[in-house]
Amino acid sequence: MTVVMQSSSAAVASTLAALDSGAITVAAAAALVIGQNLGTTITAAIGAVGATVPAKRTAVAHIGFNLIAGLVAFAMFPLFEQAVVKMASYAGASNPTTQIAAFHTAFNVLGLLVLLPFFDPFCRAVERLVPGAPRRYTSVLDSSSLKVPAAAVSAIHSALLALLRGAIAFSRKGLDGSFDEAEATVLRDEMQRASKFLLQIVTDSSDDIVHQQHIDALHAMDHIERLIHVVVKPTFYEQASEVDADALVQALRDAYDLVGSEPSSSLVASARDMSQGVAHRRASMREELIHEMAHNGAAEPNEVSDTLRFIVRVDRVLYHLWRGLEHLNGINQRAEELASKN
Repeated sequence: MTVVMQSSSAAVASTLAALDSGAITVAAAAALVIGQNLGTTITAAIGAVGATVPAKRTAVAHIGFNLIAGLVAFAMFPLFEQAVVKMASYAGASNPTTQIAAFHTAFNVLGLLVLLPFFDPFCRAVERLVPGAPRRYTSVLDSSSLKVPAAAVSAIHSALLALLRGAIAFSRKGLDGSFDEAEATVLRDEMQRASKFLLQIVTDSSDDIVHQQHIDALHAMDHIERLIHVVVKPTFYEQASEVDADALVQALRDAYDLVGSEPSSSLVASARDMSQGVAHRRASMREELIHEMAHNGAAEPNEVSDTLRFIVRVDRVLYHLWRGLEHLNGINQRAEELASKN
């Protein structure tokens, strides 16, 4: 019934109508409800054809959940059906159609209770059944969400924040002397994937809040992409270890500590102060370095240029970190505004 009508709601409604007319018994209606919950998985299966890996995994999880719940319900059918009917009667629901509605709810609760203790193994089984290339930072991005701009913007916000945190973790290791070229490639590739996804989002200016979130996401993408462009360069860390700029390295570490928290107005203010402080220090250090070279010369031909480049790069990293956090926080604030309106 469900496969033909492509709707479990319609199938259940037909069952309730048959029950109300006396055409079937309560037990038969309960058995039909279990079957209809199994049949509704065909919709997810059809929708997953040609879809992304996350969408296919969601469809498999949906099918698996209903199949497990159905098998358990059928295995204990007489006891389960009678227990639900009696509980509904005690609650004052003596009407058979109401009892079947209660049975339908109890069936789904039963599936949840059975599966919940095995949730992690169930997820791993789904991942094995539908393998896919691992996405460390952009796994939340699914092309199907592009149909709902608000959902797409929320997803890209999560991905951009994950990319920013990943870039900072990568840079911390680089400053400690551990540069991972494979991880640098992952950051570049996933940033490119996030950019491609974001550029496919289309919002209507009439929906002011979502549209402004979209604009904030575009700004955040630009800044985070620029930050990643700097921190994945091995020369950045070579310069950090060779030049005499311990204060700047410490400023980087202090700023990196901010990224562990969720973007907020106070965090953005701290990032701004750090960025502006380094910008002032950059100007003074540059002048001091040039005067020092004029008076005493340079030990190595590239010493001055490397130091100047490192100062500029640190300044850029902190600036893009501040601005990226600012726009991510803008998305959060508008999400709260949207939630308060709803």
